[in-house]
Amino acid sequence: MTPTKGGSPGGVEGEISKQFGSFDRFREIFQTAGENHFGSGWVWLVRGPEGVLQVITTPNQDSPVMRGLYPIMGNDLWEHAYYLTYRNKRAEYLKAWWQIVNWEAVARRMDESLRALDRAA
Repeated sequence: MTPTKGGSPGGVEGEISKQFGSFDRFREIFQTAGENHFGSGWVWLVRGPEGVLQVITTPNQDSPVMRGLYPIMGNDLWEHAYYLTYRNKRAEYLKAWWQIVNWEAVARRMDESLRALDRAA
């Protein structure tokens, strides 16, 4: 995340749209997963060992790496991430979060996830 980014996903939009049908559909899936996650944890965009992008949630401090997945983008669902500004309105926090996503960093992690798959093969 960064206060100077957000907006268009640039180069990653194509692969995300291919996997989820559209970038808007991906955002909806990511948002809903975060809203529906019970308690503390994370919502993630990950790449599985077969190369497929997925949206998952993990409880508490658990990482997708523990499941053999490559984390590309994550959003903190612990109350400390949003309580001072949003109180208990997690959905509003998740919606606002898209304005500060560092898409350049997401693109780097997406590229690295493909290189990691190549190395594992």
